[in-house]
Amino acid sequence: MSRGWVFLVIFSSFLSFSYANVEMAWRLCERGYYKEALKIYQMILNKEDANKRDKIQAIYGSAICYEKLGMYDEAIKSYEFLEKALPQKSPFFKTKLGQLYFVKNDFLKAYKYFKSALDSNVLENNRKLGIVVFDFLVDVLIRLHRFWEAKSLLDFYTERYSFLNT
Repeated sequence: MSRGWVFLVIFSSFLSFSYANVEMAWRLCERGYYKEALKIYQMILNKEDANKRDKIQAIYGSAICYEKLGMYDEAIKSYEFLEKALPQKSPFFKTKLGQLYFVKNDFLKAYKYFKSALDSNVLENNRKLGIVVFDFLVDVLIRLHRFWEAKSLLDFYTERYSFLNT
């Protein structure tokens, strides 16, 4: 870690636990300093007077760090919390959960989350995310040897959404 980042991490302990700390942890995470970012996120989460917005952002940032560090169970717990806390973002968190279970080769749980995200009209509301969900769901069905269901899903959605044909 460069001297500048070491200084920022040490200096953060003297700052108030505000949006600036969330932002600093996010920047560390973006640059691949996941363990360092997690320390700051944990400080924010342990601070009793941190506001709800900062805590939610700290949980989300922690989930990303855990995922990048291969700590999938911790990431799953964080995304499960966020899915319940932010129902308007539920399809996104369900997709993240599906992806984590996919990486863990737990295709039944991955299927559950991808199917739930797809059933929430994600293709209408967020085309880019919907395509990711659709692609993973078909892949999960194939890995579960549910070929007929995968084909039916492909046929149904490609007929309904022409952009999936491309």
